[in-house]
Parts: sequence; structure tokens; C-alpha cells
Amino acid sequence: MNAFLKKTLIETILKSDVEFKRDWGSDFYTLKDASGKVLAHYVNGYDYGLYRLTIGTNEIEIEWYENSKTPKTQEQKDMFEVLSAFTSRWQELNQAKLQAKKFEDAKKALTAAEQNMINVLTGKNQKVI
Repeated sequence: MNAFLKKTLIETILKSDVEFKRDWGSDFYTLKDASGKVLAHYVNGYDYGLYRLTIGTNEIEIEWYENSKTPKTQEQKDMFEVLSAFTSRWQELNQAKLQAKKFEDAKKALTAAEQNMINVLTGKNQKVI
């Protein structure tokens, strides 16, 4: 993979939305921009030894097997570096969603006294009974 393409792709992944789906023997990542437009797909076919990156109508596909004794080629290393960026970004986004849910649940569970404290901290002068 061209070094400039890899750098641009990883930078795009790290600032975009990544959706994740797991199916038998494969993980599927979809990269979307802020408007929801699909930019790329990555299939991590770990069970089959096949890894595929699709950007537009162009594909890069590699084979690699866990028990392989041969060193990884540069193309394989590049594909795994891109996979790592997809995985990291999805984990970051998923963690943020879990944190937001946790705070939303905590907000719903506020007691009247706690809500009054929040009102003081946020400058609201209304008292909750």
C-alpha cells in the first residue's frame, strides 16, 4: 500500500465514525464521514485468513494465517496497521457511547436534593421539591 494512502486513510479513520459488525469468523468495519456517507469497508476475515479493504470501487486484499511461519510482507503489515486504526477508533467511539449512556442514566436517577445542587452549580434559581 502506498505510504501516503495509508497515512491519509488512518488519519480519516481517526476522525470519522466507524461501525462494527461481527459474524462467523469475520469482523466488518464501515467507515463513514460526518454526513453518514460510506468512505470505506474493511473485512477482517481472521477465520479464513483473508483481509479486504474497499475504498470506493478499489480493493486491497491480503491473505495471512495465524500459524504462518513466513514473515509478514509490507502489504500485510500495512493492512494490519489499518485494521488497528479501525479497531482503536471503534473502541474509542463505543466507550464514548457507553459513557454517555452512563451519564444519562445518572441524570435520570438524581434525587431532588441532587437536582437542587445541580441547579446551583449551573446558575438556575429554581428549587426542586
